[in-house]
Amino acid sequence: MPGKRAVGSRGGQGGFLMMEVLLTFVVIGIAMTALNAALIMMVKSNTAGEASVVSAHLSQRMLEEIRLRRWDERTPTPAKYTSNRSNIGRDGAESSADKSGYDDIDDFDGWSESPPRDPLNNPLTAFDDYATSVTVRYVNVTTLGSTGSRTDFKAVQACSWRKKRKSICLDTLITNR
Repeated sequence: MPGKRAVGSRGGQGGFLMMEVLLTFVVIGIAMTALNAALIMMVKSNTAGEASVVSAHLSQRMLEEIRLRRWDERTPTPAKYTSNRSNIGRDGAESSADKSGYDDIDDFDGWSESPPRDPLNNPLTAFDDYATSVTVRYVNVTTLGSTGSRTDFKAVQACSWRKKRKSICLDTLITNR
């Protein structure tokens, strides 16, 4: 009949019921919670990735600094093959607190710095929460294993890490020439 509306009908008017709006908010709330957890994981993995890249660069920087030194304390200038090799470690008055006086590769054995330092031993303050350490050893050229004798091959390992993170280590083999 014209003029009479059925019970529960909207009477041809558009719009949302309060129940529909409430249900939409519940669905959006659940979706936002799931997306928030994914966003947090993304931020954490990005931070870990950044720390790994910076650590790798700091390790590479240290290896390059070490390569600038003579192969051995007894290497003449200009550099040429040395048959009389010295022990691994600092020689004479070289300080364990100041690498700027290191003149050969094996002086860096046992060196560690936090924060990392430039070649003149000035701290790199942008990397205050990073650390770097170095080990140097004579190795057998066929096995690359440590040897008790003085060979023509020194293995250098530089490791850098951000505090509370895994270290990134880079290794190189430097030969007597």
